[in-house]
Amino acid sequence: MTRYLIVRLFAALPVLLLVTVMAFVAIRIVPGDLASVRLGEGATPQDVEALREQLGLDAPIYEQYLSWLGELAQGDPGVSLQSGLPVGEQFRKRLPVTVELAILTTLVSLTIAIPLGVVSAIRSGTALDQAVRVVAVLGQAVPSFWLAILALTFLSIYWHWAPPFTYRSPWEAPWHNLQQLLLPSLILGYAQSALLMRTIRSAMIEVLSQDYIRTASAKGLRGRTVVFRHALRNALIPATTIVGIQTTTLMGGAIVLEQIFSLPGVGKLTLDAITNRDYTQLQFNVVFIAVIAMAINLVVDLSYLYSDPRLRR
Repeated sequence: MTRYLIVRLFAALPVLLLVTVMAFVAIRIVPGDLASVRLGEGATPQDVEALREQLGLDAPIYEQYLSWLGELAQGDPGVSLQSGLPVGEQFRKRLPVTVELAILTTLVSLTIAIPLGVVSAIRSGTALDQAVRVVAVLGQAVPSFWLAILALTFLSIYWHWAPPFTYRSPWEAPWHNLQQLLLPSLILGYAQSALLMRTIRSAMIEVLSQDYIRTASAKGLRGRTVVFRHALRNALIPATTIVGIQTTTLMGGAIVLEQIFSLPGVGKLTLDAITNRDYTQLQFNVVFIAVIAMAINLVVDLSYLYSDPRLRR
């Protein structure tokens, strides 16, 4: 196990280095720069060039990259070119909102996908199975932002209710926090449960046809025991990969829904950084999200070893 962890950590280093290059270069090839955005359309070329020199944007791009990479390696990711505040501090303040949204969304997704996927597999070919598959297809086909707008519209018109749009932490105001995060987590959870539901259904159908399942049934075990103790555990192995990928996506920030529901999370911070050409903030966000993604993938891989004893050999 220790050797496996060391190999994975060393393998992550070149990937992380590539991420830093992509994060640094990608925003700079977009037309326009921070100096032009900050000074506005009425700025003269001399003013733009003076601001670029002040911000250190006039140096060759490789020098800017090496300077930033050296500071990042020393634990100093710099300050926001837009606000002047430390980018790490900005990210740290926004991260709990995205983490909370990701946790609630994953719980909703699992609550929907596991029972419906299992029932659909057990009742394969029946009307119930067809209904569950329609629900799954709709979850994949309908855009989350459209569902969010539709939900807000119907709730405000017919029930005269809308979630609060001022964020407060769960420690400060639990009920207020739940009201604000419940609707986006339900919408995102339904969207993410669609693929997970279909994955669990396919895996369960395959597992239920295995010899050891027939042997367990022949030994007189109850159907519920066979399904949940023997079949479901193995069927969840491919679903674990899906959950890991989806959680990684959420940690990157559900940008559109954070914008719709005024959630001050990582997604909204990243969107603002893109809009304002805030290079240092965007670079740090991308790199840190990549680190989180690699950590989640490592945890998922380790969970395989726990779920399937065959992989330990």
